[in-house]
Amino acid sequence: IPVVLASVLFKEKLLGLQMFCIGVAMLAIVLLTTTPSASTTMTGFNLFSKWMLYTLLALVIFGVTFLTQKGATYFISDELSTVAFAVAFVLLDFVLFVTDRSLNWNIPANAGWVSVFIVFLMGAGSLMLFAAYRHGKTSIVTPFSQLYPVITVLVALPLYHESIELMRVICFQVSLAAGFFLSIEYT
Repeated sequence: IPVVLASVLFKEKLLGLQMFCIGVAMLAIVLLTTTPSASTTMTGFNLFSKWMLYTLLALVIFGVTFLTQKGATYFISDELSTVAFAVAFVLLDFVLFVTDRSLNWNIPANAGWVSVFIVFLMGAGSLMLFAAYRHGKTSIVTPFSQLYPVITVLVALPLYHESIELMRVICFQVSLAAGFFLSIEYT
């Protein structure tokens, strides 16, 4: 979403190779969200499943978010953008506090510190992303920065004792290649 819209909103040039890589990345997403069965047909990809709808909504929201992050860096500093980002989280927390009575406020200390650490990492990552947007093109920064799931999966394998099928390994390699080619800047 940001790569395509950046060509319109920020007058960034999109190459044919980048468009091809977007298609390859979309194919990799479909393959990554399927489960091979014994009959060699792919199951598990249901566009209307609850998790897929939430994922698609997150995709659209994050796409708009990345565009506004780039836009913000035209007018304010990376640091102020990060503070505004944090303020929005606080406002969202307030809305959840007021509207969702089912929240359980009994948080074990370990979970509380882990949550604080996660927010710190998200804030630091956001600051770096705002800086990258200030100095780079949306069509290059966004796809490259969104390769973080590869790191997540690589860490999750030994940490949570997860396994990965050959098809997913291939899809990760294709995703990395697509991200690499999407991030090439021709002058």
